[in-house]
Amino acid sequence: MVAERKYEKKVVFNGVENIYTRFMTTEDNGTVEPVYDATEISEVPSLQDFDGTVEFSEDPLYLSNVIHDNDAIVTAVNININAAYLGTGVAEKAQGMIEEGAGAWSMPTSPNKVPFSLTLIETDKQDGEVIWIFPKATLSPMNIAGATRNAGATNKIPTHTIRALPLTYKTSGEPRKPYFKIDLTTEEAQAEWDREKLLTMPIYNSATLAACKNVPAG
Repeated sequence: MVAERKYEKKVVFNGVENIYTRFMTTEDNGTVEPVYDATEISEVPSLQDFDGTVEFSEDPLYLSNVIHDNDAIVTAVNININAAYLGTGVAEKAQGMIEEGAGAWSMPTSPNKVPFSLTLIETDKQDGEVIWIFPKATLSPMNIAGATRNAGATNKIPTHTIRALPLTYKTSGEPRKPYFKIDLTTEEAQAEWDREKLLTMPIYNSATLAACKNVPAG
């Protein structure tokens, strides 16, 4: 049997859309699923670019002079987000700062970071989208900088250093999943998935992802 050759020419990606964050109100553990804020999702149009490095390790086991098993694991994703800002109070709370009053925050010597879900969107030249969902992310304390305004001044675009982790909670019958990718650039995918649900519903396992599918008519 001769394999069928499939030629594809896809549209190139050249843009990003808004940043979506939602805090965990109850952090997951070995027996408890995460609970996310049911009242507020932060959406901001401030993203310049982002890049993520996947932490991946392999441990091949050799037996009888050949590879018998190759244990592989994704432990985290380290994400650098260049964004003018996050939602009001999001960066401060995520870093573990303490709210002292309206607009006032303090950084303790031992900050207690608050985990959150993070959603980022890439766009292609025809406005097709790929949605990246990270169910559990933490933000490292940010550097402090400022500069005078002058004729050659540039806009301040700080880098947010984020670490996306697998949940501690493990859904029975499936592996832990540190991130999800939903490619909506095809008509088939657009028909299957509800974009608004993907951006607004908590997603951390197969069941919560499946809940974002479009409901068949009738």
